[in-house]
Amino acid sequence: MPSPFATVRELRSFGLAPAEIGRVQAKERGAGAARAGFAYEDAYATVTLVKGCRQVAERGSDVAAAEGRGAFVDDVIVEESNIFAYHQLKTGKRESWTRDDRALERDFRNQATVCQGKAFPFRLVLVVPSASLRKKLEQTMPATLQRTMVVWA
Repeated sequence: MPSPFATVRELRSFGLAPAEIGRVQAKERGAGAARAGFAYEDAYATVTLVKGCRQVAERGSDVAAAEGRGAFVDDVIVEESNIFAYHQLKTGKRESWTRDDRALERDFRNQATVCQGKAFPFRLVLVVPSASLRKKLEQTMPATLQRTMVVWA
């Protein structure tokens, strides 16, 4: 199975702009420096692995979770049955696809570009704190993302 993480060379080969490549590099640097502020990501990864244990026992499928490095959607990456699921966790109640110069949309679109370029099965998951926000984000999801992602609350 290929690595779910992309190198700078791979990002360039997928046609991503230098500013977007710089964005993923900045996310990577920031994750290590602010580790204490992301306890919810660790908890989410732990819960995901515990849920995966049942699948391992019942079906013999492998489950692995990691924090993203070299990924645009980078909070938790889960590999299950040879499918990589990239999870982005958002705790704000005002999240939108257009906020901060469309940063959320760009991250998901760029991650889809990378996964398609690496040619492996993937799913993109946005985790939000409420059902009402999930519904709003599903209803306003850009058409370019509708086939590759899901929103969870």
